[in-house]
Amino acid sequence: MKSDEVFYLCDCYSHGLLVEKDHETNSMLINCFERGFDGKKMSLFERLRWCFYIIKNGHPYTDMIILNESKSLDLAKFINQSFKS
Repeated sequence: MKSDEVFYLCDCYSHGLLVEKDHETNSMLINCFERGFDGKKMSLFERLRWCFYIIKNGHPYTDMIILNESKSLDLAKFINQSFKS
């Protein structure tokens, strides 16, 4: 891994977060990955389950990355250091 990027495994163990410093545009690139998704089409039952969950809770499962305190502080430090120069 390059020194200008960090990767964190979500504390739910189903997602990953890759944060990279783009030196050309002086910006951060934030990439979210879902572990284990193979791209196959969901069944009708799975699609209905997702719809019901979103209607009930207001958001799908995959819109969150959970980082513990240590990872959160490390990410904040990385972002602050990336823009100091």
